[in-house]
Amino acid sequence: MENFQCIAIGIDRYHFLAPLRYAVADAQVFARFLVEEAKTSFRQSLLLTDTSPYLNKLSTYPNRENLLAWLEKGDTRSSSPLWFFFSGYGMNYRGEDFLLPIDGNPNDIENTGISLRSFLNRYNNKPPDKFVFF
Repeated sequence: MENFQCIAIGIDRYHFLAPLRYAVADAQVFARFLVEEAKTSFRQSLLLTDTSPYLNKLSTYPNRENLLAWLEKGDTRSSSPLWFFFSGYGMNYRGEDFLLPIDGNPNDIENTGISLRSFLNRYNNKPPDKFVFF
């Protein structure tokens, strides 16, 4: 398992939504700041954007399948803080918040989005001061 200290996701070119500007750049700057200024390890930083390169022969393209796979690989037992940054679309559907991956379809949120509740539940064993969400 990977012991990530930073997961930064930035999506500019959605398949089913209007393009965004600067989401990829925001994620890149955030990840770089944590490495350079906060002294987190580059090896423990995961950057998932429209244009990010493969990491350990695994795709970092921010579609739903890849995002879920990377989140599953993460080691939730770490005592280090986890910095999570998402710059992209999110939607509320039936009272629940969803992050939209690059292939997220606003007409099928339940099947193409990522439930924020399920994401946070995955990391629920981290004390509140060990999880930082942006």
